Amino acid sequence: MPIVAIAGGTSIGIGRSIIQAILQTYPNGEWNPIILSRSQKQPAWFSTLERKPEIKAVDYKDASTLLSALKGVHTLISVILAIDGTHASSQVALLDAAVQSDCKRFVPSEWACGPKGVLKVDLLAAAKTPVWEACEKSGIEWSRFNVGSFMNYLGIGCGENEDEACAGVDREGDMPDGSGSFLISFVSDTAELLVKDDGTVPRVTMTEIGDVGRFVATALELERWERDMDVAGDTVRLDEVVDIAERVTGKKFDVRRLGRKELEKQVETLVSEQDMLKRMWVQLKLMMLDDEVGSAVLKPVVNELCPGIQAISVEKYLTKYWAKKGL
Repeated sequence: MPIVAIAGGTSIGIGRSIIQAILQTYPNGEWNPIILSRSQKQPAWFSTLERKPEIKAVDYKDASTLLSALKGVHTLISVILAIDGTHASSQVALLDAAVQSDCKRFVPSEWACGPKGVLKVDLLAAAKTPVWEACEKSGIEWSRFNVGSFMNYLGIGCGENEDEACAGVDREGDMPDGSGSFLISFVSDTAELLVKDDGTVPRVTMTEIGDVGRFVATALELERWERDMDVAGDTVRLDEVVDIAERVTGKKFDVRRLGRKELEKQVETLVSEQDMLKRMWVQLKLMMLDDEVGSAVLKPVVNELCPGIQAISVEKYLTKYWAKKGL
């Protein structure tokens, strides 16, 4: 059975989603998942698994630990998120070890907007472009899994099912109410509506984290991967999301309209190192205003390659977690 290694796979979000999906998709062990982690400690969510994958402790600064862990691995998928400034170097270390270990495929840690959008957001560009350049030079087959915005931000505050709805998404969005939501908050029934210069509202691709895992797991059986393995859960205009939210909850949201000029002024004030995360959220909004395929809008590449997986729509997601909660 081929081995797929998930670097950072103990994480409660993308890591858990991919591991669970592989185990569910291949109950007879057609693909054997292992996890690379800085620690062999099992995460709490392992208690829900009937079959627990092996966790191999690695040091991203010690090539020998990576080479040892990758023996016999067919596909290496990275979901690591290093917030200590080592994100790019850790991924390049993984890539180098994958090449030396004769891995067939490498997936760098993307799991966000498309590559055109990455280049418009300073924090993302600094972390990702050096990895892309190294991948191009490596000669290994590599692919980016781009998924747009996580639909799970819409689950923040939904009550007893919030852990399930959020699926491990980081509550770090910049909504003024401090909920950790992004663009729309069900905690305060408020929304930031991005409006283009011509008065229209941009589209955005949103994908639920569980669906990401299912698409990745199913794609393992494909003989060939595209360079950009875009996953598109649902592509909607932001005003449509607000309309659905109001209809499902029965509440009226307080909507603040934001245009390019105001956002550009905000970016100009966010120049210190301490402001980099705030700057990222504002630049993401500016990127969304471009309404560009390959940025915040993604083509359903993996959806078409794996037609057996049906992604949940924004309306079905909101109905599942928010219906009648506003009544």
